[in-house]
Amino acid sequence: MRFARFGTELKDVALAFFAVGLVSAIGFALPAYAAIPTYPTISFTPEDIRTSMCSIVDWMFYGLIVLSVIMVLISAFYFVTAGDDTEKVSKARKTITYAAIAIVVALIAKGFPALIASFIGASGSGNLSC
Repeated sequence: MRFARFGTELKDVALAFFAVGLVSAIGFALPAYAAIPTYPTISFTPEDIRTSMCSIVDWMFYGLIVLSVIMVLISAFYFVTAGDDTEKVSKARKTITYAAIAIVVALIAKGFPALIASFIGASGSGNLSC
């Protein structure tokens, strides 16, 4: 046998798994007189999904704006402390460029649903705008 050298250990492990399974099956079994619990059904309408998505987009938008402002402040600190060091000035310019790109992306993303709604002729309170 392949498991001959593990004989007693393998038997002990198998017995332990069987005992745990038996105890849990007995312990969690429902008595015959117990009623089966009924759970409320959860249904999502498209309006619920749209509202949730708009909420997520709003949180991400404001988080990105706050992060961009922090990046601008860090970049300003780099500019102030750079002095004559061109490497620090370059780092500050890159940071402020990335912050500006983040703000532009956030604004485009925030206005994207309304832009799509206007292209297809939907009203401002339609399904595509938040």
